[in-house]
Amino acid sequence: MVVPFVILTTMGTTLYAPDSRACGYHDPSHVAAGVLNWIYPNALYVRTAVWRAQDSGILPKRTKKARDLFAYQRMASRLQRLGQRLGPAKPGGAAPSFSAVLIDSILWSRFVPSSEGYRVEVHAKGPGPGDVVLVTDGRVVQALSDGSLDATRAEDYGLIRFYGPAADQRKVRRLLASALRVASEPTGESASVADRSPGQ
Repeated sequence: MVVPFVILTTMGTTLYAPDSRACGYHDPSHVAAGVLNWIYPNALYVRTAVWRAQDSGILPKRTKKARDLFAYQRMASRLQRLGQRLGPAKPGGAAPSFSAVLIDSILWSRFVPSSEGYRVEVHAKGPGPGDVVLVTDGRVVQALSDGSLDATRAEDYGLIRFYGPAADQRKVRRLLASALRVASEPTGESASVADRSPGQ
């Protein structure tokens, strides 16, 4: 079966777009959400979780969408801010790299650790080899980057889904739980998510 606009790796766990311009910000006709859900099972559940979070006030309420010429630039800035919040990589090479895809736009980004902080490759062609993949939404990125939502609750609410080997998922969870906290939240609650089994 030929799947248009994507190349599937032989490992069956990675989705690559052949042209990094083919995201919803630049060409909505190429948004392959159905294929994304095939490679990352239940990824589309993030959409439902976002709607519920908006209805309950966890995320800002839905508003009528007007054409926004600067939406991509704003999202790129939020992703960079998210990388800054992760802080510099710890000595010993234990800090994981990971990739994130936004379900609302199919925009891929890679987060790569460095001594100065996480370098964010916005508008990547897909995940890097061996990367844990996070499926989330642009509105979740906004809340995480501005500190109004912490990573632990985001996963609890179904706003982030993790894909990849369990041990690597735990590393990424631990990183996000430690770095992406709401200022008033005790550290113990966020740290507890790091040792959960995937899917719990």
